[in-house]
Amino acid sequence: MRRHIITITAIALLAVGCSSSNGEPDAKPATTEATVEAAAEPSESTKVKLSTEWVPKLEAALDKTEDDICAEVGSPKCVKFITDLTSVVYDVGTAIEDAGAEVDYPRSMKDVEAVEKASAAYVAAECKGSTELTLGDSVCAGYTAELMVRPATLQMNLGTDELTAG
Repeated sequence: MRRHIITITAIALLAVGCSSSNGEPDAKPATTEATVEAAAEPSESTKVKLSTEWVPKLEAALDKTEDDICAEVGSPKCVKFITDLTSVVYDVGTAIEDAGAEVDYPRSMKDVEAVEKASAAYVAAECKGSTELTLGDSVCAGYTAELMVRPATLQMNLGTDELTAG
């Protein structure tokens, strides 16, 4: 990308310097310089590439799981696991908002919002300490499943959003 910018700048400067027929600069160098500057600056959607930083962080948080970590939706190990996952998801949402890139990351923002809703519902339903099973039909099981699966979906959607942004 940087090589392209340097090439564009060099060509534009050559064009400005060589475009005069009597040895004087062309009457429109300001427009050319503005065009070169605009071409040299990446667009908003290409500036932000959050997947590079956040996919590995989501991966690391997801890798901390162990078999049956949330067999009981309210066990201390499950609560810690989903709390850590939720924290990383919230950080991704904050990073997207701080970059002003909500429009470029629509799928990712939906994932963040889904985790926020499931987390709030998990707390409201007082699932912490529950001995219900994750694979059961309870509301706590549903919230826990959402909190365990949605971060993996977010991990994929960060890259997908970047491919389709612009």
